[in-house]
Amino acid sequence: MNHYQRTHREFSKAGIAAVAALAVLCLELGGGAQSVLAGEDASGPVRVACVGDSITQGVHVRGEDNYPSVLGRLLGDRYQVRNFGYLGGTVMNVNDRPYAATPEFKQATAYNPNIVLVKLGTNDSKPAEWKHKERFKGDLVSLIDHFAGLPSKPKIWLCTPAWVAKHYPAGHDEQVIAGEIVPIIRATAAEKKLPLIDAHAALKDKPDLYADGVHPNAAGCAVLAEAVFKAIAPADAAEAARRTAAAKAKAAQANLEGWEMGPFVKHPEPVLKPNPNSVFKCPIMGKEARWEEMNTYNPAAVVKDGKMYLLYRADGHNKDCAWGRVCRIGLAVSEDGIHFKSHPEPVLYPDNDEFKKYEWAGGCEDLHVVEDENGVYYMNYTTHTGKHTGIKDTMSIATSRDLVHWTKHGPAFQKYNPEKVNGSRSGVVVSRRVGDKLIAAKIDGKYWMFYTHGCALAWSEDLINWHSTGKAGWPRGAEAGAIALLRDDGILLMAQTGAGPLGGWCLWQQLHDRADLADKQLPRNGILKEQKEPFLWPEYEWEIKGMTGYTTVSNALVPFKGKWFLYYGAADTYTGVATCPIAK
Repeated sequence: MNHYQRTHREFSKAGIAAVAALAVLCLELGGGAQSVLAGEDASGPVRVACVGDSITQGVHVRGEDNYPSVLGRLLGDRYQVRNFGYLGGTVMNVNDRPYAATPEFKQATAYNPNIVLVKLGTNDSKPAEWKHKERFKGDLVSLIDHFAGLPSKPKIWLCTPAWVAKHYPAGHDEQVIAGEIVPIIRATAAEKKLPLIDAHAALKDKPDLYADGVHPNAAGCAVLAEAVFKAIAPADAAEAARRTAAAKAKAAQANLEGWEMGPFVKHPEPVLKPNPNSVFKCPIMGKEARWEEMNTYNPAAVVKDGKMYLLYRADGHNKDCAWGRVCRIGLAVSEDGIHFKSHPEPVLYPDNDEFKKYEWAGGCEDLHVVEDENGVYYMNYTTHTGKHTGIKDTMSIATSRDLVHWTKHGPAFQKYNPEKVNGSRSGVVVSRRVGDKLIAAKIDGKYWMFYTHGCALAWSEDLINWHSTGKAGWPRGAEAGAIALLRDDGILLMAQTGAGPLGGWCLWQQLHDRADLADKQLPRNGILKEQKEPFLWPEYEWEIKGMTGYTTVSNALVPFKGKWFLYYGAADTYTGVATCPIAK
């Protein structure tokens, strides 16, 4: 799911979640939600104008994935959302791309909107622009006053610029954005008595949500759209949208097609919760650490010797990490798949070894585990430095024969695709079911894996060193999830993605043509069938409230005692489980 706040996912995370979980700050300064629709024509939809730069325009994403498009789907038919983003647009009327001199500005004016969302300032942070910074506030006020004077008397919302994840020489400057531009926009909103949407906070410290460090990817656009949606949509409308989406998803689960797995029934309580009493001596900190006191979630699962084993992501505090925590991998065992006893110490964690440069200070997180024909377990786990520069997400490999003692092998792509080391994560290996085991499956003499956002495809001869194919298995930006199961009818792939009224991370299924693994010319990336509605989404309070609210992220589906057990992270805080019978 699954970084963003450091999950898949953190979408993340892919991630997308409720306002509080996304750190979206909606400040109603001198106005209230009841005045959002001021100027609305009761006989037609509410016209929403998204004014902005290339982030609004949607550089690096498909038209249907830019934030105005996603916002339109979230708001529904009562609203008509138009994208007036302009590549390179600035607030300041200097140099060659001031927004007020663009065709998009004229089009937004002619649209006579009921709501105007102004999200500019990113390009103003460039040195060539910011040397004129004395103009910024005045030109921003002029832009506001222009739209305020339209016949429709629109409600105007100011948005802070998105966080910049990567610094380019002579380019966008996060220090200028955070230290100068955001405060000016906040002050202007207060002075003009305008509500503010903090897009900067919604995306901050979530590098997985970016395509190039400046422009959000599809998952990042979804996070941004969710932030705006929660700010401008009345609370009752948002809740109604959730109820409608849940009803559609439940109806779909009641009418599954033969290729789909389910329906899954959730256990009503978490099976793993944070434990502030678990302590071990961290070799890097040189002192005792409460290694699972914050969150225990997003596990991998293995059935061994008739018992269920969970290898799970556990978070503890770490001041050296940019987001204040370090992830380690814990181990828990159960006789029934519901009641677990945890190993007293983590079984995989950052250490003073050759892999520290990938693992500290963010740690070892979202993982998948698969077994080979010889009883060796292979863990594909995500590492992160916990810094905003240099190496970030890296998918690494470790092996074990007993699930307790693990040997690290380093980044999965280091040998054959070193350019993929930075930015890879969360890989699920294609496997086949043998009783209660999932065994890595060779197809055409190779092992195959779906990994990272977009379910990118890779292959290997040894399950340790991987080759990227450059091909995506789930083009809409979903993150590889619970299983890639080889069956007679194809490969059943599960993944998590959003966004929508049900939350930031929900679970979906696709059926892939196994020939897709080698043939890049197949239509629709070899997708034979796919679900139109999610099969698992946040419902319980503990799935809605946590570190990242409204999220369900799964890295584990295993057969056990006649049922499929699907383990999932809930709100990036707990671990839940859902089951369904194994079809005869």
